[in-house]
Amino acid sequence: MDNYLKHYNYKIRSFEEVYNLSLILAHHFPEPDHFFTAIYELIFNAVEHGNLEIGFENKTKLLRQGLWEQEVLRRFSMPEYREKEVAVKLNANDNEFYLTIADQGKGFPWKEFLGRKVDRTLPNGRGLWIASSAKFDQITFNTEGNEVTCMMRQ
Repeated sequence: MDNYLKHYNYKIRSFEEVYNLSLILAHHFPEPDHFFTAIYELIFNAVEHGNLEIGFENKTKLLRQGLWEQEVLRRFSMPEYREKEVAVKLNANDNEFYLTIADQGKGFPWKEFLGRKVDRTLPNGRGLWIASSAKFDQITFNTEGNEVTCMMRQ
């Protein structure tokens, strides 16, 4: 990737950092407002589902019980979660953008979720769908499902 003019590397741990980093990264893409939401959802998922290991079904249950925020705070304070980071890289030139987001979780069965129809009766499950509907030319996951790379050509 030597022909890339811009290289950015970030490491974050908290949801507060997700918003700010998403704003920064989105402004490197054409139509930043459109890409902000997709980038935000992917990084948020890396923190929540990856590093904090709050799975889809568990999140559904926690949201319905009004306990999601309490569980997130509890996990952020636990030794096995509090030091985990999400690594975010952006490599770009005038024609291509590669955004890679990697968490320190165990991964997830991404093939089951990518392209899945949104169940509007559930309080969650839209993040990957939102990211997929962005104008990325390609979204790929590593085998484990704890790293995603989004590519866009201009």
